[in-house]
Amino acid sequence: MNRTTLYLNLIIGIFLALSQAEAFAANANPAGSSEAADEITAPGEVQLNAYTSAQVTSRIAAQIMQRHARLGDQIKAGAPLVTLSSVEMAEAQGALMLADAEWNRVQKLGKDVVSERRYVEAQTARQLAYAKVIAYGMTREQVEQLLRGADPTRADGSFALVAPRAGRIILDDFIEGRLAEPGKVLFEITDESMLWVQVRLSPAQASSVRIGMPLRVRAGDVWLTGRVIQTMHRLDEQTRTYMVRGEVRNVGDALHSGQFVDVRLPIKAAPAGATP
Repeated sequence: MNRTTLYLNLIIGIFLALSQAEAFAANANPAGSSEAADEITAPGEVQLNAYTSAQVTSRIAAQIMQRHARLGDQIKAGAPLVTLSSVEMAEAQGALMLADAEWNRVQKLGKDVVSERRYVEAQTARQLAYAKVIAYGMTREQVEQLLRGADPTRADGSFALVAPRAGRIILDDFIEGRLAEPGKVLFEITDESMLWVQVRLSPAQASSVRIGMPLRVRAGDVWLTGRVIQTMHRLDEQTRTYMVRGEVRNVGDALHSGQFVDVRLPIKAAPAGATP
């Protein structure tokens, strides 16, 4: 365990102890209870919403030719991000153009002229070649543009990776001219309009939390509202806490991944012996 983790666990433990002491004092003196006594207060950490995030990788070994987007850009789905070039893709593009030409020829002749076997073979070969370039990373629009005009010089192995979703680019880890290996993350895109807040609660606190329950998040002087979307049923062995995840609309771009915030959840009485 590194020093940062130790400090973080210590802070969480102290915060939980203080929260429990406040709750005990409020229960011991109901007449002096306030709005804070009706809420759980806990530290939280802002995280990216994994359900609205995506990574862009190369599926084959390819050279990075040209960048079309930069870190921090707000982009639309389908926008070109980077142009790559690959020998494998060039071979696949050439094979597709040959298969497409043969399929067009067989279609024109018709089933009355060509044998059933040749017809099926030409159709299957074209479908396989088409699927191969798609699997290598071309979009259907790029493939149709490649086949338009049947120009063999277009089979040069170049293709563009496009944004799979709208959002902001939060990672671009590459240099033009470098070889991108299969699976290397070139871009990471996320929609920051709805973020996650992860909160760690003691077992006693977590017992009153329910999915769909409202929560409030304070970032500086700004309060944002959200709701609980997940409760983990496994106790953390180091902090002895349960993790609760909330979803918060990021109004005014007040929240950012990795940011620490104060979280307030309403106290809901739970039956004796209930588990989160």
